[in-house]
Amino acid sequence: MELENLLNKDGKRKYQFMRFLEEATDLSALNSTIQDRLDLSNFLFNKTIDELNTDFDAFQLTEYFSLETDTQLTRLIENGQATSDILLEHYLKESMSFQILADLFTETYISTHEFALNHFTSYSKVYSRTLELKKMFKPLEVTVNKKYQVTGNEETIRFVYTRLFSFAFPKEYAFYDEALKQTLVQTGDAIVEQFGNMGKHLEYKLTHFLAVSLYREKLGYHLADYSDNKEKVFQSLSQTFQAEYDFLSDLGLPSLVTKEVFCFLYTHSLFNEAKRSDLAVGKRIERLNGRFLAEFEDRLGKLNPETLQAVKNELTRIHFEVIYFPINLFYSYERFDVTFFEESYLEFFDFCREYLMDEAFIRKEGFEGIRSYLFYHYLMILVSQVSLEAISPEIVVCIDFSFGQQYNLFIEKNLAFFVSLNLTITNHYSDQVDVVITNLNELYASYDVKSVIWLDPPRPSDWANLANIVNDVRIEKRS
Repeated sequence: MELENLLNKDGKRKYQFMRFLEEATDLSALNSTIQDRLDLSNFLFNKTIDELNTDFDAFQLTEYFSLETDTQLTRLIENGQATSDILLEHYLKESMSFQILADLFTETYISTHEFALNHFTSYSKVYSRTLELKKMFKPLEVTVNKKYQVTGNEETIRFVYTRLFSFAFPKEYAFYDEALKQTLVQTGDAIVEQFGNMGKHLEYKLTHFLAVSLYREKLGYHLADYSDNKEKVFQSLSQTFQAEYDFLSDLGLPSLVTKEVFCFLYTHSLFNEAKRSDLAVGKRIERLNGRFLAEFEDRLGKLNPETLQAVKNELTRIHFEVIYFPINLFYSYERFDVTFFEESYLEFFDFCREYLMDEAFIRKEGFEGIRSYLFYHYLMILVSQVSLEAISPEIVVCIDFSFGQQYNLFIEKNLAFFVSLNLTITNHYSDQVDVVITNLNELYASYDVKSVIWLDPPRPSDWANLANIVNDVRIEKRS
């Protein structure tokens, strides 16, 4: 769910302008490039800069951001303490779409006419925006009926509103009534205390999920019973993590809400990791796990038993999530920049991309709409659990500086901080050497080897150049 699509026209224009500069090299771009990419006239270009600077002041963001512009170039000045998401949060709460969604949630949206009067806007704008939201809901099996009640797939409704409110009000719960807030304090705090390895982002997300769930229960909307398959998988999970489930059951929540909170905690990796090796979670998940692991080992080599189990545990979690508890599918990954991973973890990147290009497999599993989500998570599983050194071709690096062996050892020791590949370091040149690092010009020019000439001591650009050359060798050895 792209929150950007809920913004008003002006808010979206300003947010896109900010994102463009934020993602640009050196946080700057030619004015003509910005206008081209964002389809802005001279008038709108200048207006956007003025409005953003005004918003920085109005939202008390001047300590984080400012814009500098001249006839050629526009630059974003930032202090590294905030991102454009802080603007998205403000623009979202100001948007008509968000206000309509909020009123639909609390069932205070009486009619299009009344909403237009209360918000000092036109009937036609409200009608058009409400229609757009209904269309957005339709593929999710959610409807807005004639009484302006949100009905349909109840679990999805709760996921959508958790996404919406946890972003718009990350640390605020004033949106909910006093009785519900009291329950949140007691129940939420108990869960957070029990599962103490929870970061603040996850704590706020869980609290909003609990609040949305209980609010919907209060309005009389209840979750459907789990399907037979989901119930079998859930029983396996709850038996494996019996103590965790018993704790949640004692909190006095509705039975299905307890199950949903349990699934939330499991999918966010908050249970005892040691127990997960004994987990049996149904034939489909086992089949998906086995297929991924078989193709990975066939292409990149066997994993040791400990790593294999760790990867399987993570695959089990992500496959359970996308099939049975897809709360995180409403978080967008389309704009996640994967350039770093493509350059630094090429083997994993290529494998995940090609694995998910099997159209017959994707269609069979019904994964057409979540390919980018699976790509991101498959990649993160491999990056976090599998050592590149274990699957990368050996690259032999010869270090040969004129300052002697101690300086060579200094370079070797620092090399480990910059390159996490299967490197073999030597001070003796042979035909097996792939790369030479030296400060001696042309010494290795007559040899069939890639040489990197550094200053003393090396500059950041020298390290970057080495990384590029090592990566080139790695690609050559893989092809």
